[in-house]
Amino acid sequence: MPAFTPPPPVAVQLLPAQGVGFDGSVLGQSLETWRAAQTQSACAAPVGVVTTCTLPAVNLGDGNMARDLVFEFVDGRLARIRFLTSIDAYQEVRALLDPRLGAPHTIQRNAIHLDESVDTAHLRDSWTLAGATVILNDPERDGVSLSVTFALDSLAGRLKPEPA
Repeated sequence: MPAFTPPPPVAVQLLPAQGVGFDGSVLGQSLETWRAAQTQSACAAPVGVVTTCTLPAVNLGDGNMARDLVFEFVDGRLARIRFLTSIDAYQEVRALLDPRLGAPHTIQRNAIHLDESVDTAHLRDSWTLAGATVILNDPERDGVSLSVTFALDSLAGRLKPEPA
């Protein structure tokens, strides 16, 4: 079996001038527009008003991948984008977010209980702008991932809560 070779780095964009988003996807855009631009997407059958789609991993640079990319649409509008990456990618993720979003509005430091492990230091950076909220959690409960979530405030209440 050949060794896995990550795709080359791509120009990851957060699109604040047109709205808040990630890698060419913008919160609030229609499912049809999103699908037309995403040739490698996979979408599940809608559950009520929510359609969930996924994309393959995106190279963030320095060997770090945005994986488990999930895009959730409410009534055909992009309401939430979420991905995981290595906890080692904190600096790369902040380097993507800060120039486009500015400094986080809040930084919370606390402790979380890792899955099947112990309490550990936890950092939650939050940005709020243009009717959207962006949250970086480091680490996730698995102890090896950090997550980034982009949510459209007006539709977020109609989605299932994120994993705790």
